[in-house]
Amino acid sequence: LNILIISMFKTSAQSNISIGSWQTHFNYEIGKNVFLLDDKLFFAGERAVFYIDRTENTIQYLDKTQGFSDVSIACIATSEQKNALIIAYENSNIDIYHNGSIFNIPELYTKQITGSKNINSIYCHGNFAYLACDFGIVCINLDKKIISDTWRFEENDIQYPVLNLTICRDSVYAVTSNAIFSNKLNFSQINDFSTWNQEFFDTTKHIFTNIAALDNILFCAAQIVQKDTSFNKIYVNKNNQWQIHDDFDTASCSTMKIQENYLTICYNNKFEIWSKDNLNNFSKNMEGDNIWIKPIDIAYDGKDIFIASYYRGLVEWYNDYWHPITISTPAQNTVWRMDWKKGKLAIAHGGHSDWRPLWLSGKSSVLQKNKWEIIDNFLDKKSVSDLIDIKIAPYDTSIVFATSLVKGLVKIKNGTICNIFDNTNSPLQKFELDTQRLATMSLDFDINQHLWLSNYSSSKPLLVLTKDEKWKSYSIPFNGIPYIYNVFCDSRGILWIIYNREQSLILFDNKNTPLDASDDQWIELNTNLSAENGPFDYIYDIAEDHNGKIWIGTNAGLKVYHSPAQLMSNANIVPSPIAVQTITGLDTLVELVLKSETIRSICVDGGNRKWIGTENAGVFLLSEDARDEILHFTTENSPLLSNTILDIAIDGYSGEVYFATDKGLIS
Repeated sequence: LNILIISMFKTSAQSNISIGSWQTHFNYEIGKNVFLLDDKLFFAGERAVFYIDRTENTIQYLDKTQGFSDVSIACIATSEQKNALIIAYENSNIDIYHNGSIFNIPELYTKQITGSKNINSIYCHGNFAYLACDFGIVCINLDKKIISDTWRFEENDIQYPVLNLTICRDSVYAVTSNAIFSNKLNFSQINDFSTWNQEFFDTTKHIFTNIAALDNILFCAAQIVQKDTSFNKIYVNKNNQWQIHDDFDTASCSTMKIQENYLTICYNNKFEIWSKDNLNNFSKNMEGDNIWIKPIDIAYDGKDIFIASYYRGLVEWYNDYWHPITISTPAQNTVWRMDWKKGKLAIAHGGHSDWRPLWLSGKSSVLQKNKWEIIDNFLDKKSVSDLIDIKIAPYDTSIVFATSLVKGLVKIKNGTICNIFDNTNSPLQKFELDTQRLATMSLDFDINQHLWLSNYSSSKPLLVLTKDEKWKSYSIPFNGIPYIYNVFCDSRGILWIIYNREQSLILFDNKNTPLDASDDQWIELNTNLSAENGPFDYIYDIAEDHNGKIWIGTNAGLKVYHSPAQLMSNANIVPSPIAVQTITGLDTLVELVLKSETIRSICVDGGNRKWIGTENAGVFLLSEDARDEILHFTTENSPLLSNTILDIAIDGYSGEVYFATDKGLIS
């Protein structure tokens, strides 16, 4: 691969998509596998695959939008004989990519078995792909594209997970964590585990990881544990004798495979390429080390070297140095919240589990003019993590604010963190039960461009940062757990506050004088609906449509305040469900819209239609009054990555709709 194509990838991104088309937005910094097949270089990231056509200098993404059946890659492999790519997913689904077509093999995914079905590696030989699984080996006929046989590694109700396998001469060799097993490849009873031979006998404890065969010589990587120490070695089998080969590195081995009659090995922080002469002597042809790259897999055609790196994605090695091939992507696949404003999409990559931090990197991403910008999570050696809400400043789109569940409020200017507001430079308070944390949750700008945010587990959980950066904090004058989940500012300047661990709804009118508390008005709304109107327990999202109606997403469907201006004088007005009447003969059936769905996100498009993101049922597009279902996207009828939708954002210029799912971002 030449420098020209590397430079092109550094500056390019996927272009705008046509109406009705889909596009994924994955991060490829964590590499899984890399393979060369003819003139194509295949690379697997966490969620999808892409290949580079080295003849035409083009890149092609292979994911659900191209017809792949799933996301979350476990491993991939290529069959040179069949010119095919085999993709195994973390849920045990399997795809074969052959001559531009995709063939799904779902039998392992759908089959109910006892224990794990994880696929750990793939080895291709002849007409078959052999999958090393937690329960044994699965054989796929690449001509017929079916599972042709299964060899279960089970004895006395104990399963032996197969980590890796290879074929040498007429035998197949399989590695489990503490043994090497072999059998004749064409043996009629190979599916009977009792017919397999245990190759390795040693009183020393071994933890095996990888195996490969170069001509008639076997190589196996192992960790040897002796008393309180452990070390790594590579064994070589010559003439049916396993012996330690001291010329190989003693680092932990991640992958080992044969390419172009070379043995290639990836260790924790380096790679090696070995060749063999006619006398079966081994010599090291090439090596490279870098602790910041962490090679996971290597592709080698006798000339070019490509690395799948755990930290830097796809990397090329030439001129004795590492050269990352950077693709324009978001910082991470985890997407929790988004905001779009004036041609810019900003993403917070954090999240929480029952209000507890996940300790995810505090990186954020911005998409503008089809190019992703990654914003690092450091300021003066101080890092942030778990960014869970994000807003672009309406007065200056070069400024972005993000809340951290750990470190406070983050201010970003021109793609760089320029300030972190905490208890030392603002009224923000530390977490009451954990003084190492300063948790901020939600934020929004009001009509005067002042920023409102919530300070989780604080005596004054609501704060405002005015446009000229003056602060004021507020206590909540109502009983309940002082945890604000969400703040939303409507077009009248009223704050809607989801309070008391998502169970209460409060209105706050500061009369557009945020620093003067003398004229403030607080209202706690009555949200106790009757059984007929669809009672709910939790509120997750709030949106205002173009007619000024306020829509709320609950754990029991969609509700609406048709006249929100009346609430400041009458807090007992309850939200209305969306009811649809169906008349059949003399009977009238009244059905509440989405009454059984937990609604996580509501977004209003330019036509005042409602895009609804649910916890388990995908995305609904509803009419302006929400009575008619226009579209319903799920993983079964569309390339949607998951039926769990965390957030929705709409590009007001192009009309592109972005869906943040628990498996990544798609639009």
